[in-house]
Amino acid sequence: MSDKWVDLDPDKITSDICMRCGMCCKTTWVQSRYTRDGTDREPYLSAMFDDRPESEVSIAGGNVYVCNWCSHLKVTSKHENLNVHVYSVQKGMRSKDKSIKCDIYDDAPKMCTKYNCFLEANGRKRLPEYYNHISNLIVDRESEVREDEDNENYGKHGG
Repeated sequence: MSDKWVDLDPDKITSDICMRCGMCCKTTWVQSRYTRDGTDREPYLSAMFDDRPESEVSIAGGNVYVCNWCSHLKVTSKHENLNVHVYSVQKGMRSKDKSIKCDIYDDAPKMCTKYNCFLEANGRKRLPEYYNHISNLIVDRESEVREDEDNENYGKHGG
């Protein structure tokens, strides 16, 4: 028995959802940890990237991962950086606040403005990498909209 793919609704990926997530604003470069002669690449890559707040080097299995965040993506909380943001996403932590900001959002490159992770997922017939996080953001946002509508209606009807 195989699961049949059901397309995700790309209209749910709004600019508000994007600015709460930002997980597509990064690239990850994956290399084998060891060269053919047995040299460990991790110390070299860590020396090059680990002191940059928009980069992170990690090891998983036999690979070294270098994650680079877009230089225009900023965390708005003064106590966080992008790696803390991604850690909280990976651990399933949720924030109702817009915790990230794109410095060029209104004038971003076409590749950025056209990207929709649900459209991409539909084309690949595979959920986005951070689907649970994105789904939680959508649920939280829809709940906020309902609360706002309820408060507005309450005020109109004598509250």
